[in-house]
Amino acid sequence: MNDSFFSNKVIIITGASEGIGFSVAKHLSSLNAQLILLSRNESKLKVSVSKLDNRRHKYFSVDVGEAQEVKNLFIKLQKKNTAIYGLINCAGIFGGIGRLDTVPPEVFFKAIKTNLLGTYNMCNFGLSLLKKSTHSKIINFSGGGAASLFPNYTGYACSKIAVVKLTENIAEEYKNENIDVNVIAPGFIKTNLANQTLKAGKSGAGNFYQKTLDMLNCEGIPVEHTLNLVEFLLSERSNGITGKFISAPWDDWDDLTFQQKLRTDKDFCTLRRIDDKYFQSKN
Repeated sequence: MNDSFFSNKVIIITGASEGIGFSVAKHLSSLNAQLILLSRNESKLKVSVSKLDNRRHKYFSVDVGEAQEVKNLFIKLQKKNTAIYGLINCAGIFGGIGRLDTVPPEVFFKAIKTNLLGTYNMCNFGLSLLKKSTHSKIINFSGGGAASLFPNYTGYACSKIAVVKLTENIAEEYKNENIDVNVIAPGFIKTNLANQTLKAGKSGAGNFYQKTLDMLNCEGIPVEHTLNLVEFLLSERSNGITGKFISAPWDDWDDLTFQQKLRTDKDFCTLRRIDDKYFQSKN
């Protein structure tokens, strides 16, 4: 895509100090987007921003799980009459790892607070500025915790499937206001989250412990799949695609036929019960 498309686009990225969030920031910075980068850790965020090739970017220390902090941020941006083109919610944590009765309630709730309520807070308070753009985009992040079994990571899994439903509902509510809202499953990408699994060990992480070791010992899933999908979902090429749960590495999202089905089939790339497989009709 021509870099000029992003040159005047203001895009907010949460969880931008490391992991997928920083990779997304680096990619969009190279496309000349004007970024507003958020993270709880201000010192780490400052170092990450210094590594980007564009000095126009702004950054703020914000805990997205705290509604008042997010509200204050958008009040500040509103006073500057900032129009937001894109909002990318990358901030996320595993929370407690282990069987349900081994994870303290406050640790379980922390995963819900960061992953679900953090995404909600950013969307809720950001909508007024997103509406200032002619056509705007929201990209949330989910993953295997939503689409399949993920035992021993229950707080994470519950929060991520909720993010998918949040995405679907927002997309439906604002479909007539030119706001496209989608959610990405990036697959297993090497980030610092893997260290939490290693620390938990097999007794805590269960079967995912060995899977993590296997993925760390190979290349894993290249982050480029996610970066390319983010770029597509921010571009005009994706206009009208909304409310979809898309796998960056496994879905053929760059295919025109696939894209047309995303636009026309309301149940395609969504989470639905599987009839005639697990549920049989009585008729």
